[in-house]
Amino acid sequence: MADFIRQIDDGIAIGKDAHIHLVLKDIENKVDIFSKNVDELGEYVDTYTRNISQARAVVQQRIINAPKAEIEPQVIT
Repeated sequence: MADFIRQIDDGIAIGKDAHIHLVLKDIENKVDIFSKNVDELGEYVDTYTRNISQARAVVQQRIINAPKAEIEPQVIT
């Protein structure tokens, strides 16, 4: 997306309106910031997903390895 904006910007900067040039630069900067935020968010999602999977595995192992409660037979009188 940013490359497309740069191509438009290059075509306009040759002889068109300077105001449009500034607006396109602003849009380009915002797209770059947005892209960085999306990448950072993806890293956080990976980290949290990994942590949740590890926590589930720990809980599952605790359930599997829990000591078995001995049930004493009750005599009905």
